[in-house]
Amino acid sequence: MTGTVGIIANPVSGRDVRRLLANAARSSLADKVTIIRRVAIGAVEAGATRLLVLPDPHGLCRRALSTVHLDVEVEELDPPVTHDERDTINAAGVLRDRGAGAVVVLGGDGTNRALAKGWPDVPLVPLSTGTNNVFPAHVEPTIGGVAAGLSRSAPSSRRPDRGSSPSTGTAAGSCPTGRPCASGSSGTGRG
Repeated sequence: MTGTVGIIANPVSGRDVRRLLANAARSSLADKVTIIRRVAIGAVEAGATRLLVLPDPHGLCRRALSTVHLDVEVEELDPPVTHDERDTINAAGVLRDRGAGAVVVLGGDGTNRALAKGWPDVPLVPLSTGTNNVFPAHVEPTIGGVAAGLSRSAPSSRRPDRGSSPSTGTAAGSCPTGRPCASGSSGTGRG
């Protein structure tokens, strides 16, 4: 299975006047170019073979990807442009229809909300570049790219059914919460 990862980078997230009033960090265009580059590297190293990117007036994805040589197909999409929330809503549908298995979003609460409006069950990696975010997290961009790349580099059935553990009744290899445990973890939070 080939892996396709979408990247949406909102060029205006984190640049409004609320940054000044809330004493919040600024997310410059240069920062976003660097973040996109690291996301792409992580995604490709984790198995992505195609990146679907959206154009913007500043050419963020184009600039980020022009300086690295990755073994990946990069396709710049051309959805209708309205210069408001509808751009992200429309882009969500285009990414879904073009086969994106995961989408990395550089933006804030509004960008991620718009993406979810256009694709309610989107496999999403939200990277915080907005103002006073509640939803997107500050995640190392390469790790975010790896997460997106891994989600699309193997079939969803890649975890074999290991049956039930007789002692706990949970699936073997699962934490007590029913979620998969990290290798070597007992699910107790103590390693």
